[in-house]
Amino acid sequence: MKRSLVGVVALAALLVFTLPAAAVPRERTGERINVLLGTPTTFPANQPFHVAHGWILLPHNEDSPQTIGKYAFGLEVDGQTVEPDYVDRWVKESDHTLRQWVYNFPDGLSAGTHTFSGYFTGPCEGLVIAGYFTGPCPKQNEVLLAGGAPVTLTVQFTP
Repeated sequence: MKRSLVGVVALAALLVFTLPAAAVPRERTGERINVLLGTPTTFPANQPFHVAHGWILLPHNEDSPQTIGKYAFGLEVDGQTVEPDYVDRWVKESDHTLRQWVYNFPDGLSAGTHTFSGYFTGPCEGLVIAGYFTGPCPKQNEVLLAGGAPVTLTVQFTP
């Protein structure tokens, strides 16, 4: 009986500490700043926004065990690396896998000019198929920067 009570108390404590963390919603804050499309070029200072970019992977990319997980997106703001808040993953039309790295800026950025650099990376073979790299691939399944350079957007944050 004493052992059962200890087990129940331990389970209850585990649920109290793990349920709130599991219940945190994955929500995007404010409007989107789209580094790839280069919009917007002006934005209100200190207003929430998010950056979300990633990849649509076709079945030929997902079927290769060597390429799964090698596609990514990284973000720098004013030359400083920013960690994503989360990665959205879902399947569209039963054959395309979408992954987006989401960066929330709930407090926005201060007034002035800020530069966003987006780094789309993936395995060389996939980048060649998608037209982001001409090849030949230096090493099989080597991860490269799509297009050879980051995508950059300069935004004027206005008071």
